[in-house]
Amino acid sequence: MRTFLGRCRTWGTEREIPRTLDRLAQDATPSDAARLHQWTTWVAFLDHALGELDRGDLDPWLADEPPESVSPQSPSAGAVGAPRSSG
Repeated sequence: MRTFLGRCRTWGTEREIPRTLDRLAQDATPSDAARLHQWTTWVAFLDHALGELDRGDLDPWLADEPPESVSPQSPSAGAVGAPRSSG
């Protein structure tokens, strides 16, 4: 799990964010600005999740049996997924 999330983070920080910054430097559009925001938010989420994995905070969520109750800090059902890659 950690390896996968680390690869997702690397994809965003080394590929998508630099590409979007380059596009913004050439011709700033609202679409590219929104895309940059999406990717930076995604990387921040991954940083948070990786920290929780390292501390063992997600162990109950990753167990075979789901936790008995959902704490206030648990992920919400309406969470937004990762931004889509341009290619």
